[in-house]
Amino acid sequence: AEAPCKWCRDMYDHIEDHMRQTGVYERAMRHKDERQMSALSLAAAEGSLEMFNHLFSKLMKVEWRFGPVACRKLYLQGIDVPLEKESKGNSAKCVMDVVVDHERLDILTEGQLKKILDSKWEKYAKTKFRERFWLAIVFATVQLVVTSTD
Repeated sequence: AEAPCKWCRDMYDHIEDHMRQTGVYERAMRHKDERQMSALSLAAAEGSLEMFNHLFSKLMKVEWRFGPVACRKLYLQGIDVPLEKESKGNSAKCVMDVVVDHERLDILTEGQLKKILDSKWEKYAKTKFRERFWLAIVFATVQLVVTSTD
């Protein structure tokens, strides 16, 4: 018997192919449920890691291929930045927000999302964190000195 996730991936791919053939794919991919969740957000909230990774990999576009090597591009709109500002009174959430809200450590520690987080940490967040950390240490030291001399 096949694993349930394999069956789900195959079924999703079949439905996606059918939507492309009938011309409703683009509209359907923008659709959200009553909680304002896309298919990827729903997989992040309640699905399996395998299904999440399958949907996530479908967002990546192959830019070029040379033999077994391929360059893939991923637009982060909707992944770490919400697609819309607000809708129907609910604040729109990006996929990373959903992953954190639902405490999906398996998604944060494995697969493509981890690579994005690691890259963003190295390029942007690490230096900002260190600057703020040392500023807080200096401030705490000054405050300690001022309060102890009174």
